[in-house]
Amino acid sequence: MYKGSLKGKEDYELIPVGLKLGFDIEHFLFRNQENLDTNKSLIELMVEPYIANIISPDSNFETGFGLLLKYGFEFKKFVPFVQAGVGFQYSTQHVHEESTQWNFQVQGGVGVHYFFKENKAINLEYRARHFSNAGTSFPNTGVDLKSILIGMSYFF
Repeated sequence: MYKGSLKGKEDYELIPVGLKLGFDIEHFLFRNQENLDTNKSLIELMVEPYIANIISPDSNFETGFGLLLKYGFEFKKFVPFVQAGVGFQYSTQHVHEESTQWNFQVQGGVGVHYFFKENKAINLEYRARHFSNAGTSFPNTGVDLKSILIGMSYFF
């Protein structure tokens, strides 16, 4: 669940459901390095479409799309990571901080994958997200949200 404060209303809260499609870009970035296969780092470009049920301040709907870079390093069954990215979203929720329903987002976070099988992992991450209309209309103070996300990954 994401949660953030609003001026003059209850907190902005939503429950997202999404997909993360990660693409290993390490081989593309460092294709001339001989020891790349023994490297235990993870560099991914992630595409993240989502939908969300806004539960506060009013029942509404949000959908969006993010593009993120993720860097992680393997420690046996654990792969801690950091990630950051940008995206856009549409929300049916009207808030004082935004004069438009189409907004841009900047987000980042930290997390960990726990591999319970060779190519399957449970994920836990903390993420912060800011959205605003990037000055295309006023007011444009933006909304800051924070979340703890839990998920499952399949690597192939």
